[in-house]
Amino acid sequence: MNCFAHQEISAVGVCVNCGKAACANCIKVSATQVACSKSCLKETVHKKQREKFKYNLTVIRCVRTIFASKLSIIVGAIFLGGNQSGAGCILIALGIFTYIWASLQLEYILEKKDLS
Repeated sequence: MNCFAHQEISAVGVCVNCGKAACANCIKVSATQVACSKSCLKETVHKKQREKFKYNLTVIRCVRTIFASKLSIIVGAIFLGGNQSGAGCILIALGIFTYIWASLQLEYILEKKDLS
């Protein structure tokens, strides 16, 4: 395999962003990645930062949903103690369902992150 820019020179690596082969003169190396240009290297770093932000945001949303579901269960229990037993049962059921759903989603996300 030869360099994308210098067809007569053998490639020493492949860009992680675009997949082009690059020679020792063209290749750009960071601590963990190889790229064919500075722009590709920069794009790879930005891509990783976006993935990390998206992951952190998803975890925060799951934790927030778990908190809200616990609050729903507490409010439902308070309603059960009063005269509004129907609303209390609905809130408790909704809280339990939401808690289970968010917990499973959080577990899946954390497990998926450990695998990668």
